[in-house]
Amino acid sequence: MLSLGWCAQVGAQGFQGTYYSGTGFGEVLASRVDPSIDFVWSEEEAPEGVPRNNFTVRWLGQINPRYSEPYELIVR
Repeated sequence: MLSLGWCAQVGAQGFQGTYYSGTGFGEVLASRVDPSIDFVWSEEEAPEGVPRNNFTVRWLGQINPRYSEPYELIVR
């Protein structure tokens, strides 16, 4: 079990997501704290002002493992 660390930049639990136009970190369109990173964009709402396609996100935060053992993080 992994828990999300405290995001010091915004003082909240989760990851600070900054959403950009295009696929190359263009203009900043939105910023919010995402409690988890597990989205199906065809079924979920993107932040206001962010199109469903053709955007980039950069998340900042920390993952705090519960146990001292190897973990595997998978990105698809």
